[in-house]
Amino acid sequence: CKMDKSLASSGIQVDLVENINKYLKLEAEGLEGFFTGQILCIVALICWYLMVAKEVSHALALHRGIMATPRGPTKLDTRENPFTQAVHYRLRSVARRRKVFSGLLLLYRLMAAVLLVIVGTTFLVYTVNVTELILNAVAL
Repeated sequence: CKMDKSLASSGIQVDLVENINKYLKLEAEGLEGFFTGQILCIVALICWYLMVAKEVSHALALHRGIMATPRGPTKLDTRENPFTQAVHYRLRSVARRRKVFSGLLLLYRLMAAVLLVIVGTTFLVYTVNVTELILNAVAL
């Protein structure tokens, strides 16, 4: 077809081949050949994985904090900062039921993180256009 877009059915295929060639940059030489769509996709995936890892870290920190608090009737102390007028709270003890709920919440957040990794990876990996890859990485 020699990249002729005059046929309606070949126009879609020609656009796809052009996008793939822009993504792979097969004819690029030197340093330009290093910065291909593949490298951009890997960078986007690493950023995505780090964001999900941060969420998992926060979920684990919350659960560890709840579990480290002594068991007993839930007691909450309040203290007001005289300079900023902000109220600070401190957990003195947590009921067993709330600790169990914290464990269930942790499981829910971990399952959501796994689902986000799977869906986000699939979403980024199957993006062929470099411009769309950048936009999708920012959107995630």
